[in-house]
Amino acid sequence: MTCAYPQHYLADTEGRCVSPTCPALEDCAGDLNGLGLGPPVYVYVAGPLTGDPGDYLASVAAMAQTCRALWRPSVVPVCPADDLVLGLASAEPLRVADYQERSLALLRLVARAERRCLYVTGEHHRDGRPSRGVAAEIQLAMALGVPVVRTVDEVLRIARGGRDG
Repeated sequence: MTCAYPQHYLADTEGRCVSPTCPALEDCAGDLNGLGLGPPVYVYVAGPLTGDPGDYLASVAAMAQTCRALWRPSVVPVCPADDLVLGLASAEPLRVADYQERSLALLRLVARAERRCLYVTGEHHRDGRPSRGVAAEIQLAMALGVPVVRTVDEVLRIARGGRDG
C-alpha cells in the first residue's frame, strides 16, 4: 500500500510513507507508528567531532543531516552534536570533557530504550585520525548491549522488528 498523499517524499526502503505529518497516518502504510511495529527505535548518532571550528561545524552539519534522514515516527534520532546550541547559549564556556560526558550520558539513556542502536556516521576525522570519542561511544554501546549499525537500512530493519535492538 502506498500513501494517498504523493507529496510525502519520506519513505522506507519498501516505499511506505513514513511522514510524521501525514493526515492519513492511521490509514497509510506507515500507520500510527510509522512502520506499525511497537515502540520506536531510539538511534544515537555517533560521528567524529574535532576542536577545529570549520571541521567541527561540518561534522555537526553531517550528523544533523543523518538525523533528519533517519527521523520518522518509528525512528527517534538522538544527536549529541545538538549540544552545540547549549554551548553557544552558555554564559561560561563548556569544557570538551563536559560535552563528552553529556554524550555518553545520552547514550546511556538511549540504552534504556526497548529498541535502540548506535548509528556510526564515521570513525575518523577528516585528516584521517581515528576519533577517540566515537571509539568510546562504540565501546560503551557494546558494553550496554546496544547494537552498532552503519547504514540506514540496518536502522529500518530494527524499526521493523528485525535484528534485536
